[in-house]
Amino acid sequence: MKKRRNPWWIKTIYDVSQRNIIRLKSEWGPVGENWWAKVWVAVLEDAGEKGRLTRAKTCARNGSGSRLRIETGQMRIGICCSGYTIRDVVFLFPKFKEDVWVRLISLVAADAALAGALLSGDFTEYFVEELRKENIHLLPKNFREITALCGCGDAHHLCIHVAAAWYLFAEVLDEDPWHLLMLHGLPKDELTRLVRELREIKGVDCSKQSIPKERLSDRTIEVPKLENPAVFFSMAGDPLSLLPGCDPDTVANPILLLGPAPANLGGKNISDRTGNLYPVIREYAEALVRKKEGGE
Repeated sequence: MKKRRNPWWIKTIYDVSQRNIIRLKSEWGPVGENWWAKVWVAVLEDAGEKGRLTRAKTCARNGSGSRLRIETGQMRIGICCSGYTIRDVVFLFPKFKEDVWVRLISLVAADAALAGALLSGDFTEYFVEELRKENIHLLPKNFREITALCGCGDAHHLCIHVAAAWYLFAEVLDEDPWHLLMLHGLPKDELTRLVRELREIKGVDCSKQSIPKERLSDRTIEVPKLENPAVFFSMAGDPLSLLPGCDPDTVANPILLLGPAPANLGGKNISDRTGNLYPVIREYAEALVRKKEGGE
């Protein structure tokens, strides 16, 4: 006869292996190593009382989190502050609607820096900020956006277990911030697939269409007007399709056409700092051409 295993919801810390225990890495001081984890923690600390937050940190350091489950629209974790009883805490996240995902996919696919961050797994401030400008928030703006559930019976709107779970989840986000995509309704792998397909298919416009269930359709993408060439080189398709409508006397700065760079230098985007190099480079190149033609 097979030995019956205890189900995952058994309410005792002794049923959890040490490798599945989560505790705060910092023994004192602020929680979170990366900028996104610090933003996550700041949302909690703006909403909680100092005394309760101190107790929650003690729980997260000396107690433990366990049985972490991250699913579409929710995160579940068991919190044990003392003794052996585990309190299940659930965070319910607002899932993005389909039209929001369509805008997000179109935005990322059309921007080389955003697509590069996603495909390389680099969760940059530029990635989060550009989405925020489109009113797409991966990180919560305030604590009230997330519905927190705990069965401890504490009537306070932010019990110790919820606050401890919030702190512990900062540790999880430190390791993988892309969990935020899953919590808002779409796994990173699926978003990456959709962005790749949109960038690979020539002339696709999903800005006003539904997210494809199997593959993006062959709709055309709107070509930027000549006076607004940003993100030109990050567009899917053949750039030669722009030539028929261009003024042959127009000189375009390719540094500007590349759009914002994925990094800053001295508080200013690198593309802004290097944009004025093109006229000098162009003048030098034209001089070489004239010299070559004169020699021939």
